Amino acid sequence: MTLPIPTVTTLKAKCRDCHRCIRACPVKAIKLRSGQANVVPELCISCGLCVEACPQKAKTVISQAEEVMALLAAGEEVCVSLAPSYAVAFDAYSPGQVVAALKQLGFARVEETALAAEAVAAHYCQRLTGQQSTMISSCCPTIVNLVEIHFPQLLPLMAPSASPMVIHGLSLRARFPKAKTVFIGPCIAKIQEASRPAA
Repeated sequence: MTLPIPTVTTLKAKCRDCHRCIRACPVKAIKLRSGQANVVPELCISCGLCVEACPQKAKTVISQAEEVMALLAAGEEVCVSLAPSYAVAFDAYSPGQVVAALKQLGFARVEETALAAEAVAAHYCQRLTGQQSTMISSCCPTIVNLVEIHFPQLLPLMAPSASPMVIHGLSLRARFPKAKTVFIGPCIAKIQEASRPAA
């Protein structure tokens, strides 16, 4: 298994030895080194609980916003796969306003990631038809990380399907081969998922 890129880092100047992130981590992926609480990438499942728990904001999530804005500034054709949660994140605006704002920023196309969810659900139904065994959904990259890193004995139960984000991204690439594709959503683990070779 090739480990994806780490998504959470520690800002050493802000880490105040409170250890809240250590207590919050469900998989014990944060270790003290020289008095600093550092994320151990090979144990981290990118759930983000340490980020929420840190009162000093010493745990930070890597951002690719600058890279995306550089693509737009360079005049690249960029397609957006937009997580369905945007409706909650921007509840003061209508879906049309959110799409219009993204297009004003320079994105060429905006589509909901949920367009691929139907294909994933159909694949799951097909796999489960006539089966009695349990199947673990592969839609959540945090759960995929948890199984791969901490419970590899459960890998045979993992659904053999990519997530809606990956499937939608591949669909956009197939339909618009000259365009760059970006995903916009709140999930930390999706950053890591996008770095996997299959994505």
